[in-house]
Amino acid sequence: MPETINLDNYADLRDISRQFCGTLQSQASGYLETTRLLFRPGAVFGPYITGSHKDNPRDAAVAFASFKAYFAEVASAKPLALDPALPDAFEIPFATPVLNPFTYGHEITTRTGPKTVTVSSPLRWVLSFPDFPLARFRELAAAPKRSAEELKPFALNYAALHFVVTRNPRLLALFEALRFPITSEKIPALGDFPVLILHAPAGAVRPPDDVIAQVVKYSGQDAIEEVLDYDKWANLTDPIAEQFKPVGESMQF
Repeated sequence: MPETINLDNYADLRDISRQFCGTLQSQASGYLETTRLLFRPGAVFGPYITGSHKDNPRDAAVAFASFKAYFAEVASAKPLALDPALPDAFEIPFATPVLNPFTYGHEITTRTGPKTVTVSSPLRWVLSFPDFPLARFRELAAAPKRSAEELKPFALNYAALHFVVTRNPRLLALFEALRFPITSEKIPALGDFPVLILHAPAGAVRPPDDVIAQVVKYSGQDAIEEVLDYDKWANLTDPIAEQFKPVGESMQF
């Protein structure tokens, strides 16, 4: 697919992709809203979450102890290098998780030398609580003079959401069945600090480097967008249909 992308068709492919990806993003957001209560930290940590007095899960103390150990591991690693100490109860302002655009840097070669281009991947989104957008988290993590007081709440909220989701196999299986799987991944801006990424059923592809070089040259902006991966979308199979195949074969007498 990438080899068929050129300067002449890129703009049309990008516009088609934007429209379709916008529809899928709205669909994914709807799933998050419908299942919002399954993302509640209070349902896992109970009284260890400030203001979560109505929640009293049986294993809250065990979960909180596990989370403290997990947070100590991920928050103290570079580039965050935060003090991992946590109070006896902490605040997580719960709301429906939101989808943050996923971007990454990609280096290309130009006549004037190497250039790093920001690539938008429209069918991958980083999950966060609304008060803690990914763009601000990245900005704080990369700041030369970082404010640990401002950075730590971001790390705490992302870590709590990650902990709540990854310890719930039924929630992960549900989104897998909905064709929007949630995975734990590390992104360059945050080093060894993992985040949750929600994916569409199939993905998008980056244009070839020579096309990227031409696009950024004429646009004047060091940014590019991936476009729909035609091959993967055209060959997407339904898991329910695949599940039925051996059953259907056994019914042939």
